[in-house]
Amino acid sequence: DLLFCKIESSEVKIDNSFSLYVGPERGMALLKDMIDLKPERVIMNPGTESDEIEERRIK
Repeated sequence: DLLFCKIESSEVKIDNSFSLYVGPERGMALLKDMIDLKPERVIMNPGTESDEIEERRIK
């Protein structure tokens, strides 16, 4: 498993999903980067859930 401080620093292609371990405010700050990766899904762990992120079809 890999951990990156910033999404854009990842040199690994996201094939289908990644896990989100940051709170909703930080998640919103990462929203554009998450959309740019085009994952099939984002797993929002407890405490990271955000209706706003889910409304943008990042799930």
